[in-house]
Amino acid sequence: FWTELYLVYSSGLMPRFVQCRFIEESRPVWPISNPSALRPLLEELARCLASREKSARIDRIAERIILETLVPPHVHANTRILKASEAIQNNWQSPPDLESLARKCNMSVSTFQRRWNESMGITPARYALGLKLQEACRLLIETSDSISEVANACGFEDEFYFSRCFRRQFGSPPRTYRKEHLIRSGRAM
Repeated sequence: FWTELYLVYSSGLMPRFVQCRFIEESRPVWPISNPSALRPLLEELARCLASREKSARIDRIAERIILETLVPPHVHANTRILKASEAIQNNWQSPPDLESLARKCNMSVSTFQRRWNESMGITPARYALGLKLQEACRLLIETSDSISEVANACGFEDEFYFSRCFRRQFGSPPRTYRKEHLIRSGRAM
């Protein structure tokens, strides 16, 4: 007995997902990379829906679920690579460098990089950047912090670099992202 969970997106969203580099057209389906992070979000969403709560909270939870499902997949990551990914997740604001991660996995840097890329499909730096930007999305919607404060809270020393990374990942600058999501949730700026 096992549970399988599929989140299905409208085919009309495919061009946008490809443009934002969330998915590749050649691989539109993949396993969720961190099911343990998704379960509490789904349970929280179920509680909100059961209580018939009509609030921006449901939108924020749904957005976090979507972001979690779009994290690139683990392709049979071995336990050492999973340990390294946990080290990045636990210290996403200033993740360990390649040498530290390789030492943690008892591998040379080149072997670590090769195994990581085989398992994760992206570099450790890109993985850490994705975690930072995921947190930035949450802060932009859930707080009234300035863009500079959000950038600093997410480990970016330069607000302009943060904005470039954010635009590259999501297709719009942080200010526009915040405005669009606050309007959709019924909150005005």
